[in-house]
Amino acid sequence: MRTRWLSLVLAVVGLGLSVPAWAVDIDLKQTDGSKTTQGGEGTAAHSWTKSLGAGEDLTATGGGSATGVLVTEDRYITAGVKTADFQVKASAGFLHCIILAPADVAPTAGQIDVYDNTAESGTKIFHYEVVVTTMFAPIQICPDVVMSTGIYLGFTTTADVNVTVVYR
Repeated sequence: MRTRWLSLVLAVVGLGLSVPAWAVDIDLKQTDGSKTTQGGEGTAAHSWTKSLGAGEDLTATGGGSATGVLVTEDRYITAGVKTADFQVKASAGFLHCIILAPADVAPTAGQIDVYDNTAESGTKIFHYEVVVTTMFAPIQICPDVVMSTGIYLGFTTTADVNVTVVYR
């Protein structure tokens, strides 16, 4: 029953209508079987949007919004495949994933580093040691870290390992 009310509340909030306080009460079931009632602040729209910052919006877009489902998606970009030192981003950002793949059948041993900086120095966020000199399977590492200065990709291999940095 609570699931139906929550769906109704989400659908009404998506339409921007006020919801009565009784419709947003949620009972939390405790391990001993008792229930703890959680109350709202009068309307679901008010209690949800009061914490939004300037310019932010809680409008549901995309498929499923009519059913009360808020659809979200991550948005990242890439600078393409790199095989040599490269400044990926010159300001603060977010490092999502690093994808490594061999560019030939015998990669040269060396290192690949990602720095929270605009140059090949400072805080090293990721280090990969290329120790094999034979073909290796592509690797994806997703550290999901905030970069406070920038994103810099450094190589000591000889342009035979492809690296793609996924960031925003």
